[in-house]
This record gives sequence, C-alpha cells and structure tokens, in this order.
Amino acid sequence: MAQGLLPFQYEIEKRDGGLTALAGLPAYVEFAHAMGLGRLISEHVRVRQGNQGWTDEQMVTPLLWLNLAGGDCVDDVRVIEGDEV
Repeated sequence: MAQGLLPFQYEIEKRDGGLTALAGLPAYVEFAHAMGLGRLISEHVRVRQGNQGWTDEQMVTPLLWLNLAGGDCVDDVRVIEGDEV
C-alpha cells in the first residue's frame, strides 16, 4: 500500500488472528496528523496550567481514539492495546 505521512508502512498480511477489529485506527491517526490536530488542540484547549502533568494534546487524543474505537470507558483502551505489533 502507499506510504502515508507517518513513519509506518501499511502491509497486507494473509494470516488469521493477531489483530482486533480496531487495526484500522492508524488511518485516523494519519488523518489527524495531516490536518494538524495536535496543533489545533494546543491552540484551542487551555485546560492545563503550568508545565506539570500531561499536555492537553496528550489527554485529548487518546480519548478521541477511544471514542472512534467505540469504547465505553477509559478502561476500554486495553482492547486497543491487545493488537499485536
């Protein structure tokens, strides 16, 4: 498959198992990167005060991926982590 913007390559594998149905999330990550979502979050979300803790981008993007994956609660991120690398 064609190389995108991010430093990973898509491959077609002819084997069963090893991935959840959420393996398509990297396409959303690539789209978010292309549209500058991280920069937009940094510019418009102003929750963090000072330099301690996670940045607004680091808190918003995992919740976005979880929502796209159909998660019901934050603990559902474990399902996404179940994909083999």
